[in-house]
Amino acid sequence: MTLCMKVGFIVYAVSAAAVALLIHFVCFNEFSELIMSPKAWCYLLLMTAFTNVLPLFLFSEGIKRVGAERAAIVSTVGPPTTIFLAAYLLGESMNQIQLLGSALIIVGIIIVEYKSR
Repeated sequence: MTLCMKVGFIVYAVSAAAVALLIHFVCFNEFSELIMSPKAWCYLLLMTAFTNVLPLFLFSEGIKRVGAERAAIVSTVGPPTTIFLAAYLLGESMNQIQLLGSALIIVGIIIVEYKSR
């Protein structure tokens, strides 16, 4: 897949999601909720670029480099990482089910990676 095709797919997918969210917003909210300061809009655009757009392109490049199967397996590390970081950085509590689930995910990744070699 060429870079142009990959970028085009990402742009279409993100645009479709944005249109769906806009339709949902129009159906369930007041227009006045969109009124924010220019500074807030700048923060929103920066946050969107660094937490949504850039990761999509980086993930797409990662899939290209390591393959779809391995990228899918490695991406499952996301939820346990989020749980651990929330506990460590934000002081969130972790219960035994979360610890067990996270451990099972990590062990599953290790097993799959070990068997593939």
